[in-house]
Amino acid sequence: MRHAILTIAALLSTASAAPALAAGDAAKGLQALSEYNLITLGNWESSSHVDGKVFIGGDALGSGAVVGAGGGGGSAAPVDRPTVVIRGDNLMGTLHVNNGNNNGQPLSTGSSAVIGGNSGGTLSLGGSNQKLLVGGNFSTTNLNLGAGDSVSVGGNYNAGGAINNGASVQIGGTFNGSATPGNPNVQAGVGTGFNAAEVSGYTSIFNELSSNLTALSSSLAGLSSSLSDNPSGFSIVEGKRLVLNAVAGANDFAVITLSASDLANIQEIAYDFTGAGATPLVINVTGDSLNLAANFLGNSTDYAQQVIWNFQDATDLTISGSPFYGSILATMADLHLSSNNINGSVAVASFKQSGELHNYGYNGGNFLPPPAIPEPATWAMMILGFGLAGAAMRKRGMTLRHA
Repeated sequence: MRHAILTIAALLSTASAAPALAAGDAAKGLQALSEYNLITLGNWESSSHVDGKVFIGGDALGSGAVVGAGGGGGSAAPVDRPTVVIRGDNLMGTLHVNNGNNNGQPLSTGSSAVIGGNSGGTLSLGGSNQKLLVGGNFSTTNLNLGAGDSVSVGGNYNAGGAINNGASVQIGGTFNGSATPGNPNVQAGVGTGFNAAEVSGYTSIFNELSSNLTALSSSLAGLSSSLSDNPSGFSIVEGKRLVLNAVAGANDFAVITLSASDLANIQEIAYDFTGAGATPLVINVTGDSLNLAANFLGNSTDYAQQVIWNFQDATDLTISGSPFYGSILATMADLHLSSNNINGSVAVASFKQSGELHNYGYNGGNFLPPPAIPEPATWAMMILGFGLAGAAMRKRGMTLRHA
């Protein structure tokens, strides 16, 4: 019996030594960068604009933001996805949600805004047929609703503005507002949290989204060492100009690895896709802290939707200088954006925003290698281990019965 247990332990130990599978799906993380203009796993503090769709894993803070103006290069976001989802509380001074143009169609035909917790400050909805979904209490200074608009509040409703005929309002708790006399579409006291399942349908994707983006960052970082032929590289001219030379070689993408120290004194950045150029371009940056204050040169807008900057180790990241071109992936970093703009998607731990995010979602396609699977030998050892465990348990049972 003791020998069997030791054998099982040795087999399982060998199996556990095999490379671990990523918890998330990197390809789905890449898709998220094509759909959202901003994803934060924690809080978002803003005094500026985000032109595309937004998912906030924590609370929304700051003096205010305008979301959903559209424009730019566009994104691949489904039209029925809300323009903004805030998993926690909306504590912004003002939040204005638009429904702008996204590659010739409305940014959203579904909910305009979903707030998992409470919402205060001033919240307004631009456009027609807008939908607001709040899981907790809702208060605002000025919300005017018209025909086709709808609001669902799980807690209490306390709002200035007018609810006109044709608008629909359902409230779990009490109602303190102004409605057209006799408006039959305002219902209060429905039951606190009556809309919890609907709210959760939008906010519960957080864990999967977080895992997928983390897996994406890990997968992109691994590309640097997995390529046997990588002709891409960089040069630093006069100690201040970084030239990124993207060359496909035998691959359908380009990978360049930089360190934070490489970028420390950079004042200018140029993308070079001439000759045997390649898009998409992955730029893996190592180092836990970086303040990047550089001007992008030339026709950088042409490549904004094909470039991903993967700050795989960063916990503290500041972007300033001229407009930044390309998507930023930094799942462990607190990102501070100064007064400049970013033309690309952003997925970070938390975000303090003064400049604008323009709607240039990643559109370089899925170039990732297929996910790793356990080696046949690993499967065999695991199955054999479980078989031996079962045999040992049966033998033990027989011994007990004959005792």
